[in-house]
Amino acid sequence: MVMLTNIEIESFKNLKHVNLELNPLNIITGKHNIGKSNLLNLFDFLSHLVKKELYDYCKKKGGISRLSFRGKDQEDNIYAVLKLEEKEKIYLYGFEITLDGDDYIFEDEYVGVKKSGISVTNIGLKRTEAGLKDQLIKPGSKVKEAGLFYTLLSNSRLYNFADTSPESPLRMAVPMADALPYHPNGHNLSAYFYHLYDNDRDAYNKVEIAMKESFVTIESFSFKLSGKNNKVQVFWTDRDTDMKMPLEDLSEGALRLLAHALLLVIPRDKTYFPSLILIEEAGCGLHKTALQQLTSLMRKAAEHTQIIATTQNQQFVSVLSPTEVIVAENDESGLVKMHRKGAGDLKRWQDEE
Repeated sequence: MVMLTNIEIESFKNLKHVNLELNPLNIITGKHNIGKSNLLNLFDFLSHLVKKELYDYCKKKGGISRLSFRGKDQEDNIYAVLKLEEKEKIYLYGFEITLDGDDYIFEDEYVGVKKSGISVTNIGLKRTEAGLKDQLIKPGSKVKEAGLFYTLLSNSRLYNFADTSPESPLRMAVPMADALPYHPNGHNLSAYFYHLYDNDRDAYNKVEIAMKESFVTIESFSFKLSGKNNKVQVFWTDRDTDMKMPLEDLSEGALRLLAHALLLVIPRDKTYFPSLILIEEAGCGLHKTALQQLTSLMRKAAEHTQIIATTQNQQFVSVLSPTEVIVAENDESGLVKMHRKGAGDLKRWQDEE
């Protein structure tokens, strides 16, 4: 599996300086508003950056100055170095963006490989868009190295299934034509769920088993397609009454686990499967049995694709291994640091929180 092993970032939002080792499964926890989501937002930034969409992305966000750490008198330059491992080789991609208000330029950009030493090629000097994508078609360039980073970052996807209200997109009936890919807010959940039922029964069965083992009232799921657009409605059968209930009547916790399970089961056809899964507020509102199912699904998925998620649910943190947990907290100077703790230190930190 191709995965990021380290990311060093300076001056992105409130992340003044973070140097973080990454594992296949990474769950970031910390106080509310500490900056956990900013690491996920960084990957959204990187995805647009490598696709040469940075100017439009920054414009939609209100200017690049809104994305940078503000120093005493001005915005600080944004700097990043990413390390990626593939077949026991370490590859590097880095850049520095110099800011002047909302004007910016790539002061440095490079890609390369770490062998006995470090061999890198400068690829994007004095430009307003990254040069990584250009390397994919440039003769004699770092095609392999650039391709690894481009594929990973451009195909990363950020998901958020926190909204399980009665009006939530997760509860909507949607046309089968909208089944793929699974959307970041899960608004095509019904169509994607039916797609697995109809085309990938093994993946579908894993979802159903996770739901039945977490919520004892659920006996099974069924579907109804209606109208000329084949809108998909999802129903669940109550184990005690044998009544068929619409998705609208599923509890918020059950709906949230269903949304996560659909994302995390590995489909037979991986055409639309992300190369890097990012999840905001994973495990929110789930009880311990559901959290154990979620953890199991995440670990299995992380054998195929790297996962970085945030959570404030300390019960979720308790069922994870310390190597899977990243703590975000303020250092002595008030800046955000992200790091892993040993089992004892992590337990003490949780008790203090």
